[in-house]
Amino acid sequence: MNMRVTLKNWRKMGRAILGVLRCKTIMMICQDRMISSRNMKSAMTRLTAQVQKVRDELEQLLYDDDDVVDTLDWQRSYSINTNISS
Repeated sequence: MNMRVTLKNWRKMGRAILGVLRCKTIMMICQDRMISSRNMKSAMTRLTAQVQKVRDELEQLLYDDDDVVDTLDWQRSYSINTNISS
C-alpha cells in the first residue's frame, strides 16, 4: 500500500485537525462560562441571604418601634385621663 501525500491530502488533514481543535476550544469556553455562571449564582445566593437578613432585622426594628409608640401613646392617654379625673 503506497500512500501518496499530496497537497490535497494535507489540506484535508489540516481541516480535520482544525475541526478537532475548534471543538475542543468551544468545549473549554463553555466550561469556563459554566464555572463563571456557577460562581455568579453562588455570589447572588449569598447576597440574597444577606439582603433577607437585613430585611428581617429592619422589620423587627419597625415592629419594636411601633410597640414603643403604642406604649408611649397609652402612657400619655393614661396620664391625661388621670389628670382629668383628679
